[in-house]
Amino acid sequence: MTMHVVPAVKQKIIESRVIATNRNSRKIYKKLMINYMSVLICIILLLETYFLISIYRETRKKNLEYIDMMCQSGIEYVDDIATKASSVQFSLYQNKMQLQDVIWFLSLDTDEYYNKKFDSFVQDKDNVFQGIRTFVADALTRSSYITDINLISYRFLTKYTYTPDGSMKSTTFHIRHNAMEKNVFVSDGNIVFEKEIRDPHTFASAGCMQVAFSSQGFTRLENRYGKAKIFVYHDDGSIVYESEPGRFENLQQFNSSGEIEKEYDVYIHRQQKKDLNVLAYVDKKETNDISIPVYIMLILVGAMLLICGTFLVNRRLEKLTSRMETIISGMKQAMSGDFGIRLRVGHEDELDIIAEYFNEMCKNLDSYIQKSYIAEIEQKNAEMSALQSQINPHFLYNTLEAIRMKAICNEDKEVGKMLYDLAVIFRSQIKDSNIINLAKEIYYCKKYLEIFEFRYQGNFRFELDCPEKYMLVPVIKFTIQPVIENYFVHGIRLEDDDNRLAVQVTEEDGDLLVFVKDNGKGMTKEQLEEIEEELKAKSTSQGSLGLLNVHRRMTAAYGAEYGVFLEQNMPHGLCVTLKLPMKEDHNV
Repeated sequence: MTMHVVPAVKQKIIESRVIATNRNSRKIYKKLMINYMSVLICIILLLETYFLISIYRETRKKNLEYIDMMCQSGIEYVDDIATKASSVQFSLYQNKMQLQDVIWFLSLDTDEYYNKKFDSFVQDKDNVFQGIRTFVADALTRSSYITDINLISYRFLTKYTYTPDGSMKSTTFHIRHNAMEKNVFVSDGNIVFEKEIRDPHTFASAGCMQVAFSSQGFTRLENRYGKAKIFVYHDDGSIVYESEPGRFENLQQFNSSGEIEKEYDVYIHRQQKKDLNVLAYVDKKETNDISIPVYIMLILVGAMLLICGTFLVNRRLEKLTSRMETIISGMKQAMSGDFGIRLRVGHEDELDIIAEYFNEMCKNLDSYIQKSYIAEIEQKNAEMSALQSQINPHFLYNTLEAIRMKAICNEDKEVGKMLYDLAVIFRSQIKDSNIINLAKEIYYCKKYLEIFEFRYQGNFRFELDCPEKYMLVPVIKFTIQPVIENYFVHGIRLEDDDNRLAVQVTEEDGDLLVFVKDNGKGMTKEQLEEIEEELKAKSTSQGSLGLLNVHRRMTAAYGAEYGVFLEQNMPHGLCVTLKLPMKEDHNV
């Protein structure tokens, strides 16, 4: 009777424990669900607040950047038209015939001017007379913003106005106050640059030239930089251009940008060029404005995050509860004596640690020892192979060093120096990594060149010019040396005694340029074109194998815009340019 009751009681106890465990697992699920959802809602609210503040700051930052960019663009336009005006004056002085015709036109009366012009045309052998109209027509085409060109005669007090449509009209000219001191002024909303015209022989002033540019060149900046606006005025108060007419008045009474910002409630950026003041601004109240669609987007994103987060948390907790029930079931089997049970491990959390420890108790210890022993033997064999691979190079290097010391003991310093240079080059091939700094590369080239300088005593000289600021720039090892070697193989003139080679390092547009120039045999134009085709096509050739190897390595490491470039070195020789990026790395 008792033998039948006890197993039944045990079975009921086990079942009651399982039921209690299942109930507890669901309680844990509910608690974790509430905690995760609370954390999720707090995180979403914090993210929404953070993004809102970030958008405010980014909008303000972008608007401030826009006024800076607009101001800079306005200054660039002023620079551009000032350069165009100077180029018009420069072109006039470059053409002696046009300059003489303009001076005659401004300083002579009509009959005398045409007589001079006719005599000049007759004396011209080519019968091609380029006079004032040719000059004006060419000047008007230099910029689409030129509205007219005025030539002013000081003798006759007359202003001759030429327009792009080819017409010309003359008006009486009244000399402005302080005209000689004011080279830039505003007239009818146009920016006018005034240039003096003098006779190059007598330096006498015949008149002046005024090049007028339309202020509508600033119009292209409108709506280009968000809410930023522009206001351009002359030092004398004349308004050149304004995005909002009547917004700014009497700016001269304010001493600083801060006073202007406070008075007009704006953020500004102001620069001056050629007596012109370019002021870019944006209203403070518009700086932090965020559009309604952005608010709607933030709300929708928050709702989507909450929905997705709830779904993922629920899914995660369901899996977690299921794994807990699986671990409890496996422990029950182990309690019954089944030690062959294995639990699945792969999520790398606390439950997996429990499952992993449970599985470890059932593993075969002998198999583990065997694997550890084999791994240790393989490690020892790898270390021995690595040690043996270093014997021969170090043996050769040490042998060279021993021969060098023997030469020095025999007072043969030149042989000792050559052996030292050769040992340095040999050691660089063994020990240095593929990426070294430029100082080491130049040092190895120096040792290589010293060997040939000793070999061709009196017939060869070299120069190395590398500023100290480029010494730490990382380069691929043996980038310059193959180019130098190519010179000794193909370019050196053994029958002459003035062979020279120079290595020069410089910087251009953020890139490092290494020039290797020689006065050797050089190449013909056809040979250079052939080599360039080989470099582009990446084909091999007996004559350019070294250069092609260097070019391949550089383009593979830095990109297609870098590599080897060849040109003739006048009066004779070759100039090889190595172009690589300027990236200083003090840890190289």
